[in-house]
Amino acid sequence: MTAYTAVVITVMCFHEPWFDEAQSWLMARDCSWHDLLLVRPHYEGHPPFWWLLLAIPARLGVPYEWGIKSIQLMTAVFFVWLLIFRSGLPKVLRIILPFTYFVCFQDGSDVAPLRADARCYAAGRTVMA
Repeated sequence: MTAYTAVVITVMCFHEPWFDEAQSWLMARDCSWHDLLLVRPHYEGHPPFWWLLLAIPARLGVPYEWGIKSIQLMTAVFFVWLLIFRSGLPKVLRIILPFTYFVCFQDGSDVAPLRADARCYAAGRTVMA
């Protein structure tokens, strides 16, 4: 866990936010709760859980990069914790998977609402199982 967290933090320091990440942040910051939950998901095509997570630091005035990267780091580390300690995968896979391209970079440092929603869904399924 510590090694994964260190790698993701290092990669996050060099990752430039993309327009879709900024769009999620701006929606979380500027939309009313009603629009965030009932109107915007229709146009965006995915569940609003990511915006709800981002709304906390965005509405508290946390700077964009600090806020979005901290939420991303928390969700990525939580997902890897579930992968390591709660999944039924063989031990070798639980050690190797967190350092693969998709888990480490795509899910670790690249902030994307669809992957964040998928991680939350997978986490819920893991905890409920």
